[in-house]
Amino acid sequence: MKRQKRRRRKPRKLGICYLCGESLNGKGNKDHIPPKQIFPTRARKANLSKLETRYTHKSCNQSYQEDENYFADWMASISDIRHPNIDPRRDVLRRNEKEENEGTAKRKYIKELKEHAKTPIYSPEGYLLIIPQRRESIDRAIWKIIRGLYFIEHQDRTILPENTNHSIGRPITVRNQRLLIPSTFSPEEQILINNLLIALDNRPSMGKYPAIFDYKYDSGSVSQSPQLRKYTWVLILHGSIIIVVNFEAR
Repeated sequence: MKRQKRRRRKPRKLGICYLCGESLNGKGNKDHIPPKQIFPTRARKANLSKLETRYTHKSCNQSYQEDENYFADWMASISDIRHPNIDPRRDVLRRNEKEENEGTAKRKYIKELKEHAKTPIYSPEGYLLIIPQRRESIDRAIWKIIRGLYFIEHQDRTILPENTNHSIGRPITVRNQRLLIPSTFSPEEQILINNLLIALDNRPSMGKYPAIFDYKYDSGSVSQSPQLRKYTWVLILHGSIIIVVNFEAR
């Protein structure tokens, strides 16, 4: 009996990696946008198949792993979610307990939280201040989310380079449905907040899971350079953390 020749599978057309802009050549690593770590376990099990994903190079995606873990732990610690089914703090405690039992406690933000507990610091408004020591990791994770969403909004054709000039405002929290603007915010940050309020009022919600992750954005032309547009993006995390990101792009 003659052996039938195996047909070579054609490489999958995965397009380009939104992180580096290079072709994927049929090979890719599925990346969740935003990172699946920010979704509490129960919510993730119910909605993981519905989350936005794009293929990236494995090495590109993995280079953000530690930053995204740090970001997810930080966000869970300052959220104001009261519902037990989607409280992200449970996941943080469970992950920490698992790593300690395995002797592999590597999550840097957990170690910082333990140090904060020894000498707590409070804001003038009376709220516990948990100041992350690795702000660059948080900003890097936030900027990756923005770049992924930008790629999605532009129908997988337009890359937002990592080195694009941008500014990420300090998080604003919502407690009991009241927006809290820290008294330590600078005039520049107050301008960001004004942009935030305009965006919240005039733009539709774009996230699929508002209780956990939502976003809005607005854009306008830059008078000095008609080819550029000025973007204001607003990330709303766990319904209680608001982050404003400004940048210019084509």
